[in-house]
Amino acid sequence: MSYHHIINAHSKRGDYKSAGVWLEKALGDATVSPHVWMFNCVIDSCAQKCKQELVRRYLQLMKDASVRPNVVTFNSAIHAFSLEGKVEEALAFETDMRAARVAPNVTTFGSWIHAHAKAGGLAEKENEQGKNHAESAVRLMHRLTRLKLVADVKCFGSVMSAFANAKDPQSCVTWFTRMRAARIMPTIFILNTVIYAFGRVGDRYQAGVWLERITALQLQPDVRSYASVIHGCAKKGDSKLALAWLARCQTAQIVPNLICLNGVIDACAQQGDGKAAVAVLEKMKSLKVLPDAISYNSVIDSFATSGHTHGAVAYLHKMIAAKLQPCRVTMSSVMHAFAMRGDVSGCAQVLEHMQRHQVHLDAVAWNCLLHAHANLSDGDGARKLLKQMRQQQLQQSQLHTRDSPDSKNSSNNNNSNNSSSSGGRNQCKMAHAAPTIESYNTAILACANAGDIQGARQRV
Repeated sequence: MSYHHIINAHSKRGDYKSAGVWLEKALGDATVSPHVWMFNCVIDSCAQKCKQELVRRYLQLMKDASVRPNVVTFNSAIHAFSLEGKVEEALAFETDMRAARVAPNVTTFGSWIHAHAKAGGLAEKENEQGKNHAESAVRLMHRLTRLKLVADVKCFGSVMSAFANAKDPQSCVTWFTRMRAARIMPTIFILNTVIYAFGRVGDRYQAGVWLERITALQLQPDVRSYASVIHGCAKKGDSKLALAWLARCQTAQIVPNLICLNGVIDACAQQGDGKAAVAVLEKMKSLKVLPDAISYNSVIDSFATSGHTHGAVAYLHKMIAAKLQPCRVTMSSVMHAFAMRGDVSGCAQVLEHMQRHQVHLDAVAWNCLLHAHANLSDGDGARKLLKQMRQQQLQQSQLHTRDSPDSKNSSNNNNSNNSSSSGGRNQCKMAHAAPTIESYNTAILACANAGDIQGARQRV
């Protein structure tokens, strides 16, 4: 068996390490003339695992061995970076292609477009950056057409994904129509992309319509199809419709996954329907789906929304019993349950629990305590708490000043002062958070509920 066959066998199994070892053995064998396909097999197997540094390494070995890369070589290398949305790195290979006199083909453009789609999904500022990536994907499609290349289903699917990530379902539909005009049959991935686009913006009705189109095109919806529709329901807090789609998913003999079930629980939580949320959590057991922290957080939130403190605390304990770590969101939801009832003491106990277990305290937690004062019509308590939060803001500002480069030289003269300063800094982290606009508004509401007009004006 030749080196090429051995390398190819390892590459097909996804064993990029063994493929690389055999490639280097071949390069060290004076009787073997290295071939471009040997390198292509190894580079492709590395690309599938997103091993970008190895891709670059084998490209360099290829250059050292005076083996000329072809379009397959470059497409594999570009693919490695497009999978993680690294647009600049993926596009940079065009310069190398020109130097090697290799023209890009449809697969090349498909990977570049996919890089933009992926980057749009990873962008923190999704609306703006996602839109920019979608527009860049469209420009690549136009460029592809000018080169008289015919876009394939991957190209269209990636452009649609870019618009779905940019929360632009109408543009997604426009490109679906263009794809159909090009006589390209849609795949389940394409239709799921459209459903996902509508689900992201909370248009659960249109998401449902597109799920129906799957069967009309003689395709079978999968769990992702239903998950996207349910996500749309959750975005609007439509628990009734979310439960209906969950039932349809099971009727179609598709086992709902964690994403589906968490979406239904989230929809129930927004309606304050703890009973329904618990029922879905219990359903997970029969479906052998393991609940995660998001599942419990949503159930706790469903009780918190309706001020059901006993339910919120009970599922906090069940979450801990399931060996899941409560986070800031969890504890803030429990606090919210007490705040809804005006239970200041209950809120304070949860805050103490968060401090003891070193759960990060932010303004949301303290605002819950302010809401408890407001619902209790306790203007004095709200004013005192807000004053403490403002003092904390001042202390943090002073600590930042002490931590500046100018002050560090003087503080180094006294080790004991450094220790006490460090202790004070840690204490401040666990103390009151700086007030937000919601903090002031809640304090004003507390004074207004107590009939303290002067106190409310002072907060303004």
